Amino acid sequence: HRTRFVDELHHIHLALFHEVITFRSDWPDAPIAFLRLSRFYKPQAREAAVEGWHVNEIAGQHLHLITHPQKVTKLVLDALDRSGVT
Repeated sequence: HRTRFVDELHHIHLALFHEVITFRSDWPDAPIAFLRLSRFYKPQAREAAVEGWHVNEIAGQHLHLITHPQKVTKLVLDALDRSGVT
């Protein structure tokens, strides 16, 4: 499965991983959460927490969604539950 996955990957320019993610203070009043899967997004997770977002953090890797889908799904469902989304 891994070989097939790797064979089907598209080239991604390195600059994509340096893109700055900004938060908008005027987002609508709706449940929101931040799921941090890798250490590279710690600053954004801290900022999300300051903004009052529910934050789930794990010591994963950039592709944790693919390598550990059950664990990530559980975290997403937990975030939805904590946010009151049904």
